[in-house]
Parts: sequence; structure tokens; C-alpha cells
Amino acid sequence: MIATLMSANAQTNKTTAAQCPILTSDELLEQAEKFVNKEVYVKGVVTHVCHNSGKKVFIATNDENKSIQIFAGGNIDKFSTDLAGKQIRAKGSVAEHRISKATIDKQEAQMAAELEKENCMNVERCNSVMSNYKKMQEWMAKNKKDYYPLYFVKATSFEILK
Repeated sequence: MIATLMSANAQTNKTTAAQCPILTSDELLEQAEKFVNKEVYVKGVVTHVCHNSGKKVFIATNDENKSIQIFAGGNIDKFSTDLAGKQIRAKGSVAEHRISKATIDKQEAQMAAELEKENCMNVERCNSVMSNYKKMQEWMAKNKKDYYPLYFVKATSFEILK
């Protein structure tokens, strides 16, 4: 799942008394770059809870191909699988992971070789991964960057919204 994250839009965000912005998942997706290493509240509907560790949830955006990852930290030991389908508001800091152009190019070449040799067990999945590599490369070219950013939230607390 790839989320292309663009530069911040000129937009006023709702804030708490402590000036911690309250963002929807879509607002965070659009403006993540300006919130890196800053604390925010983000709210959205949980689409998936990591079943193995419970340390990660995904919240939906208006684009069904994109989501925001929220990692458990602070007061959160793990997320309950019962959260799937519920709206939450999580508080935490926005973080960025950069995938270098060299890494993307290398992985794309490896996947292309698998497809060429017909070693790909699931051709539909391999084609989807190849499409994601192309989207990342297009984003890097358009934005004149030598990396592709992935943004996520390191949560310290969360609440279920009604």
C-alpha cells in the first residue's frame, strides 16, 4: 500500500488548548511533511490491526489505496483487534521513513527479474508491486527528490470515538 504524500497545503488546522493540531487522516496525508517530529492528534476509522503483535493499526483515508499507519508506544501496550471498523483519535508524533531511489530501483529490478523468469508465485501481486515502484519513481521525478517518503504516527495514546 503506497501513500504518495504531497507538500503541505495552506490550511488552518483545528487545535487543542495545548496547540496540538487535530487532523483527519486525509489532512495528515496531505500535510505530513510539515508535521514530521511534531505531535498531532489524528482521527480515522481503523481498517486493520496487526494480528501478530498488535503494535500497529491502519486508519482509512478517502482514497481506498492509501492509509495512515499508527504504531503503539507511550501508554499503548498494543492495539486490540476489536478496534477494526471503529473510529479512533490517536495522539503521537509524525515520523518519516525515506526509501532511497537506489533501493527502489534495486527492488524493482529484482521483481522484474522474477516476473521475467516466471518465478513470481502471485503474478497479480507482483504486477501491483511493480506499479507501486513506478508510482514512487514518478513521485520522485515530479518532486525532484532522490527518495520516497513514508509517513506514520508514533502514538503515545488513543481513544475510541463514538
